[in-house]
Amino acid sequence: MKEKEPLINLASYKDKKQQQAERHTEELYTQSLLYLERETNIREKVRAKFIFSKKFSLSLEPAESGSALDTLFRQWLLFDYKTAANKTVFHQFLQVKADGMTETDRMLGALFLTVAWEPVEVLEIDCYENSTIVQNILHKHKEVVVSPFTHEGTLKSGDLAFIRKIPLLSKGMLIGPAFRVKDGEIFRGLLDHYENRSMDRGIAWRGFLKENAARFIAMSL
Repeated sequence: MKEKEPLINLASYKDKKQQQAERHTEELYTQSLLYLERETNIREKVRAKFIFSKKFSLSLEPAESGSALDTLFRQWLLFDYKTAANKTVFHQFLQVKADGMTETDRMLGALFLTVAWEPVEVLEIDCYENSTIVQNILHKHKEVVVSPFTHEGTLKSGDLAFIRKIPLLSKGMLIGPAFRVKDGEIFRGLLDHYENRSMDRGIAWRGFLKENAARFIAMSL
């Protein structure tokens, strides 16, 4: 029995650290949304709407606050749009908050800067653990992710979806809402487009998603 105690203690320690990382991640994300709403100036938002509409051939005029299209735009604005200063809004948020941030928050912030919407298949939902097992459609990597920002019932086994996630200790964590995809043709179109772009320009998968995922998400809205 004594031989098992160190293993139990180690598992308990990892669980505790995972939960702490999840809380820090949730707080950082929530603060960044507040910064987006309160600190991003109107001129920048107008510029972003123009670029978003032109780049993805999507009009934001009929989009009501809180609608799927409005949510898509705000997530793109926070993480993918480059401001006039050639930085994402989230990057600017980190710079403004840098002096008051802990080392943990700085490390998490660096992970946030790399996140892109990833196309995945939902393999399993564990409501008790509030986690989801997903598989990336390109490299078939499977991962367990916790989903504090996803309301119960948003995703189910067998769904195709675009998600943002960052790696923590024992599990990944979803960042922001998941966007369900209505059929597999959208993912096939995404992969075909990536194959053509990578052959022409040698573009990396993550960079391609940062630039193009919103276009394919919008096809299911």
